[in-house]
Amino acid sequence: MPSRSSPAGADRRRRRITGASQTEVGRKLIAALRDQQLGRPDQTGRYRTTLAAYLSAWLQRRDPFTKPQGLRKLGYRTWRSMEIRIRKHVIPLIGRRLLAELTRQDVVWMMERLAETGMNPPTLQKVRDHLVSALGQAVKERTWGIEVNVAATVDAPAHRDAPSPDDWYTLTAEEADALLAQLAGDEYESLYEVCLHLGLRQSEAFGLTWADVDLERGMITVRQALAPIRASDLEKAVANGMLKANGRTAAFGSRVPLEPKTKHSKATLPLTATGVRLLRAHYRSELEKMVKAGAYWKGSDPRKKQGYVWTTGIGTPITASTFVRRHFKPLCERAGIPTGRLPDGRRGFRFHDMRHSTASIMAARGERPEVIQRVMRHAKVSFTIDRYVKVYRDDVREAVQRSDRLVAAR
Repeated sequence: MPSRSSPAGADRRRRRITGASQTEVGRKLIAALRDQQLGRPDQTGRYRTTLAAYLSAWLQRRDPFTKPQGLRKLGYRTWRSMEIRIRKHVIPLIGRRLLAELTRQDVVWMMERLAETGMNPPTLQKVRDHLVSALGQAVKERTWGIEVNVAATVDAPAHRDAPSPDDWYTLTAEEADALLAQLAGDEYESLYEVCLHLGLRQSEAFGLTWADVDLERGMITVRQALAPIRASDLEKAVANGMLKANGRTAAFGSRVPLEPKTKHSKATLPLTATGVRLLRAHYRSELEKMVKAGAYWKGSDPRKKQGYVWTTGIGTPITASTFVRRHFKPLCERAGIPTGRLPDGRRGFRFHDMRHSTASIMAARGERPEVIQRVMRHAKVSFTIDRYVKVYRDDVREAVQRSDRLVAAR
């Protein structure tokens, strides 16, 4: 029989409310009483949720291969990087803390421990930013027992400014011509031609299909990117209907076509006349390769506008690491372009630096910034100029000399 001090049917379980101070306990008690008066469901269980459990649930909601759960999905590669950093660096250090009892000191302690392991400042900032984003969602939902994003009160570690174009090895127009000269008659000559003139990312180039190529109009359309994926994520994607469990997925293993890096990455771009000529020759070469492989051919039929444009000898997609090791680096060596660490500490030429070279060469030839941005497919012109366009020393010297001539002519 219910007592007089409580209404019939009321839940009389004792609730334990804890906090770092008497003030915090009082605040939580008031919030609990308010929720009870407003008829909100009991959130006691959520208040006992550990940070590790919350972060796991939050990552699942952002996972591009799970069904919608009220949060915007991330691109797979962005989500994968975030998941790795949280799983390897955040959860082992402070994951056992209750979410509702997490303090600023806990976050500071975590950052200090990670710094002691030698983690570089940019990575440390990304770890902190991931935690800020996750806790920010908990504060916004107001059902997890926290009202302040304690991670946001911790300053990001000081480090140098974001990388500039001078940090990359960017080809000059002469070096680009020398690189292409080494490719005369090469199986992948058309690949380099397209990447150097249109600035395709490596994953976009390897994910280009014959259905995306219109040689009559001289255009290509970037629709997808071929990227590696964990076996567990692939199974999850197939189970949730995000990817089809067909023979192509099984044959190509962990490399699957995904959405490009950003929504701006999807675009139709014009080919150069040389690019059209080389792609026509490459198309014929692919047909010959398919006939020669016979029963061993594992790709699709280019005549049906199917399959990837650049493939291995049996029609399977190119593996990026294998291609760089067996083709890209030997090519650069023949062209006299360094790929290793330079004497001044900068990195040598990478495959992605062809994209930086595209923007820089276009700028050196006088193309308008908005045109370069359109080719690079960036959201903002400022990002293209700040991060991709390198000003060559010869251009600076010529500009100064022109200024000198103008002054002398007065």
